[in-house]
Amino acid sequence: MELNLLLCLLLYGHLYITYCDIPHVSQAEGSRAILRCGNLANGTVTWSRDINEQRVDILTTHNGETTKHIADPDRHYDSRKDQALIIFRLSQSDVGRYYCSGATVKLTVSPPFISQSETEGRDVILPCINEGKVIWSQDTDGGRSDILSAENGEITQKHRPDPENRYSVVSSLSLIIKSVSLSDSGIYYCNSAPVVNLTVNPAPLKAVSSDALLTTASSLLHTEYTTTPTVAAGRVILHQNRQTDWTAGKEAAQLSPSDGEEGPSSQ
Repeated sequence: MELNLLLCLLLYGHLYITYCDIPHVSQAEGSRAILRCGNLANGTVTWSRDINEQRVDILTTHNGETTKHIADPDRHYDSRKDQALIIFRLSQSDVGRYYCSGATVKLTVSPPFISQSETEGRDVILPCINEGKVIWSQDTDGGRSDILSAENGEITQKHRPDPENRYSVVSSLSLIIKSVSLSDSGIYYCNSAPVVNLTVNPAPLKAVSSDALLTTASSLLHTEYTTTPTVAAGRVILHQNRQTDWTAGKEAAQLSPSDGEEGPSSQ
């Protein structure tokens, strides 16, 4: 009895570990998926999958050469030199498990991600369908970068510095980004599935009020001139000393010593 129980526990543990170790690839509908055959990168590999509860061979690849075992007029399947299987134009019918040389890969296909356009400086929310646990990430120049992990409506870990607390989640685990900037543009992933292509547009220029324009014009119209002596042909000429006050609507002019009068010669 004890021996049978021990064997059952060992078998269950083996199956549990095997199930958890299955690689999982998730991509959006309409995109492509690349399934790798474990650590195998050369030799001969045959890829297959379950269709209507039957194992069906898709193709065999050997040193970069591919032989297909099913009709594929639309080139839905292809392979790479590293023995990986490529599936183009993903649809829900591609969901399932794929097999190659003893390895198994699980493929899920999410609904096509949406394009969302926002204005710089606004708060945005990015939706995600999930089962109570998410990891949000974003495409960056250096690859995909994780933002935060959340579970049961609360953030469990932030994976990048966030001193201004710009990233948060709502109860549905949708991502909130406060005061978006141009650098926030890009594709966002929820549990490795692309869900939103965010485009942040520059904020429009602020309009100048009429009061500000009047103040600027008034300061420009308020001018002041001073007396400036000029020496020409041995004579000193005193120019007009004029002060204009447009803001008060008054004008005053002074001549020194008199309008057009020449001063004494310097000689």
